[in-house]
Amino acid sequence: MNRLRKHIKIKSIRNLILIFSIILNISSLYSVNPIPLKEIKEQNLLQPYYHVITGSFKKRSLAYDHINDLKKSGFKKAKILPVSKNGYYRVSAESYSNIILANKSRDNLKKGKYKDAWILKTEFNQKNLNAGKIVNKTQIKTNSNKSISGVDEVIKRVLAKRQNVTGKNETKKKGDERENKVIDSKSDLKTSPEVIIIADQTDTSSENNLSDEPNNSKPKVVNENNVVIINKSEIQQKTNTITELESIDDLNQDSNQQKGRIISGNLKNDQGRPIPGAEVIVLGTSESMITDFDGNFKIRVSEGQQLEISSIGFSRQTIEINDQEVLDVTLKLKSQDDEQEDSARSSKKRRKDNLDKNIFIARKQYDKYDYDLVQQKYLDLINSGKETKESLEYLANSFFNNSEYDRAVIWFNRLISKYPKEISAEIYYRASLSFKSQGSYEISDDLLRKYISLTDNLVIKNYYENNPDYLQKISQNAENYSILKTRINSDGSDFGPSFYGDDKIIFSSTASSTGDDLYEWSGERFLDLFIADMDSDGNLVNPEPLSGDINTEYHESSAVLTKDKKIMYFTRNNYFSGKLGFDKNKQVNLKIYKAESDDGELWGNIEELPFNSDEYSVAHPAISVNEKRLYFSSDMPGSFGYSDIWYVDIFEDDTYSDPINLGPQVNTEFRESFPFISEEGILYFSSDGRIGLGGFDVYLSDLDSRGMPKTSKNLGPPINSRLDDFGFIFSTGRGFGYFSSNRNGIEGSSSDEVYRVEVGDENIIYNRFGDEINANNQFEEPNYNRGFNSIESRSDNFRTNQSLTNNFNNRDCLEMDCSYFCNVSIQGIIRDKNTREILRDVLVSLIDPNGNILYEQLTKKNGSYSFTGEIDCSKTYFIIASKPIGYSDHESKIRIPSTSKEIKKDIYLEWRDNCLPNDLGCLLDINPILFDLDKHYITYRASKELKKILTIMFKHPKINISIESHTDSRGSNSYNEALSDRRAKETKAWLVKRGINGDRILIRGFGEYNLENYCNDNIDCIEDEHQINRRSVFRIL
Repeated sequence: MNRLRKHIKIKSIRNLILIFSIILNISSLYSVNPIPLKEIKEQNLLQPYYHVITGSFKKRSLAYDHINDLKKSGFKKAKILPVSKNGYYRVSAESYSNIILANKSRDNLKKGKYKDAWILKTEFNQKNLNAGKIVNKTQIKTNSNKSISGVDEVIKRVLAKRQNVTGKNETKKKGDERENKVIDSKSDLKTSPEVIIIADQTDTSSENNLSDEPNNSKPKVVNENNVVIINKSEIQQKTNTITELESIDDLNQDSNQQKGRIISGNLKNDQGRPIPGAEVIVLGTSESMITDFDGNFKIRVSEGQQLEISSIGFSRQTIEINDQEVLDVTLKLKSQDDEQEDSARSSKKRRKDNLDKNIFIARKQYDKYDYDLVQQKYLDLINSGKETKESLEYLANSFFNNSEYDRAVIWFNRLISKYPKEISAEIYYRASLSFKSQGSYEISDDLLRKYISLTDNLVIKNYYENNPDYLQKISQNAENYSILKTRINSDGSDFGPSFYGDDKIIFSSTASSTGDDLYEWSGERFLDLFIADMDSDGNLVNPEPLSGDINTEYHESSAVLTKDKKIMYFTRNNYFSGKLGFDKNKQVNLKIYKAESDDGELWGNIEELPFNSDEYSVAHPAISVNEKRLYFSSDMPGSFGYSDIWYVDIFEDDTYSDPINLGPQVNTEFRESFPFISEEGILYFSSDGRIGLGGFDVYLSDLDSRGMPKTSKNLGPPINSRLDDFGFIFSTGRGFGYFSSNRNGIEGSSSDEVYRVEVGDENIIYNRFGDEINANNQFEEPNYNRGFNSIESRSDNFRTNQSLTNNFNNRDCLEMDCSYFCNVSIQGIIRDKNTREILRDVLVSLIDPNGNILYEQLTKKNGSYSFTGEIDCSKTYFIIASKPIGYSDHESKIRIPSTSKEIKKDIYLEWRDNCLPNDLGCLLDINPILFDLDKHYITYRASKELKKILTIMFKHPKINISIESHTDSRGSNSYNEALSDRRAKETKAWLVKRGINGDRILIRGFGEYNLENYCNDNIDCIEDEHQINRRSVFRIL
């Protein structure tokens, strides 16, 4: 408050000094002995400054970025000067009142990285007041080194306001007595008008009279058209007007408003009644006003500008100004569509305002996990041509951290392509996960090998070297699960299920959350805890918010209950007793809280657990079978990576041990989270720090007698997918469980969903005491009232150690599937059905009857594939061959005979959509890329078609294309060949600039040798017919 009062006091004194100076100079006009120019200079109104300029930028955010670099280099007084008349923000490293010091500073800067440093001279003092001169009597020449007087400018603008003088040259009427009248010292001051000579300026910008380049001042000569007559009787009125103005900034604004012309208008509703209080805005300027009680308005505009008129309850209207003098406008009542449009416009404006924030905010928001804003900011910078390694890295990581892998691959691809030797090992690992999530396994493995070469991560290195076919091994070791999406999923995120007694689950959701704001990380609403009813088959219905005091306006998620439903542990933002807690970086972390309930329904008595901290996150609690140990995820000191699995022991007196890390059998250099302990004491958790199927995968680990994990195993498909899979829980007694995933859709969903998981049927083989099963696959147990179990098979081809328990109370027949494993090889060659051409890089999958992918691989250069391993014999399988572009998917049934060791299956793929497989234009329905006559630049219409090519090349990074460009027949052959070559190069450059590796594109220019029609040299054609030939076409190599 004291600082504010001091500021007000200083400003008041400054304004008094300003007013006094103005009055003093005006008084000098009427003095017999006016103040000479020399004396005015001695008053120190003019103080020239010399700014050492190191950069000029079109966007203010980039200027701030440059300032940051300067300050890191020691230039603590670096600043942005007011925008120049050509719209550039100039950055000054240092400012001096002495030209010698300024020159020395500039020379020092030129020796470093600021080679283009130069000096900008401004003629205004620290209070932004222009010094100048008053020319008396017959003096008509200005000082060539000085800008127009600030006091003269004040008088000129006041006169313009009172006498409709706009500052333009006045036209003198022929015969005007005052035209050539000269006032000398003998003239009668009472009867003769005073003459103030005001030099006409070339630069009339209001940006503190900054010149665009150094030393650009030119002598200015005052002529008769620069003379404004001030009647003595008006002086007092002008002085009073000046004192009413608060600052020179107000005068500058007033001057700007003098441009253009005044138009008037009237605003009414559709019933003819005036609309008072409506807002009238000149778009692109600060000009605005409010209609009066009768709906009238007057506003200054220039031709070609647009007026936007709006009022509460009415539809917004935009009017372009041409030669109108009067506007009569009718506004209609707002419809529901208009309200939605206004809401969208308001949202877009808020987003644009955010984008205008400087680069420091983007970096700061990244550190605060505000990825939604980070993405907007860096995309804006890149689209403005300010692409850097840093911007690409921040953008790629923000999409990765937000699990938007389909967009992350675009920016990782561009980053690695442009800066392969300047990026960290971790970037290669994240890029590998991202490409794997999109099904680009070969690229993912290439990036993974690059990561391994740059790091000492032995966990990943040893596993990859020992399991080069890890995808196949993970699929082979997968459990026999089936999955189904639940009915509790909303339009937002739903995840983290946990059992809530015998007939409910508790989970996290953004649906109808308590807080109305959006979470910066993902742009979604904040999370609350919900419960849902669960039937005996695991179906979930009736999701409702949890009762009690747990849900707040911030995040609540990942809860776990004791068996008696008396105690709940849950995750929440660092928010307690109505206050948010922050770490030293102003970041709100996560904490685990404990809540109690008497009836298992209404929760309260919430307390924070003692091992939480403001400086790190603690989240995702899980309880051991005996409820004496609490597992959780945290990035506390001592973690191996970004988050680890830890545990604390719970003592009888409700105190806790110190946290203990589960160690390297579980934790990696990256992220482990969402622990769960099953009824059998098995630890399930999610990780993206191990080689898996992509993103977060679910793993299991048996625990020893001390509760420490043994080796970890990937659950494989269908639990795990290319995207994020986490939050796995399972009840053996119920026969089902749940997990969370963002796999919805081919490319995944930005939001998470809850899935139900069940154990599939197992093949149970029985051979009593070595007797053979009869021809009908039956056996008879004489002692049918006896139960039995642990029946084993002794055949090398049968599964062993499988058990079955059953009580025979009657002569029942027990049906069993007696299929068995056999070692068999399935192989073949993939060809084009029409041309019989061998096809490489075709994805071939072997799928079992339940829809599970057993093996998957790409065909080799010779078009071959081969699956070898243990397969259930006497069953029917499916082979699916897929080549994304050019061919239709092919599905074949294949039955595995029990006697065969090798099966050969060749597959022939058909063309898609009656298009040649290499005709990219036909396959993607791309309109021709046409060029203007004798031009090679890419038109807007052509760029829309090129975006289709760009998308498909990002989505399928193994596709290479050729660009074939053509001309029409006009012009010489040699000229047309060169022109078509330029068109092909320009088309390729458009794609390369947007992140496509140039090695994937072959260009060819055909000149006029391949016309699309008959318009050759001897045929007279219209322009539209000629343009068809000026084209670029695309083919797949």
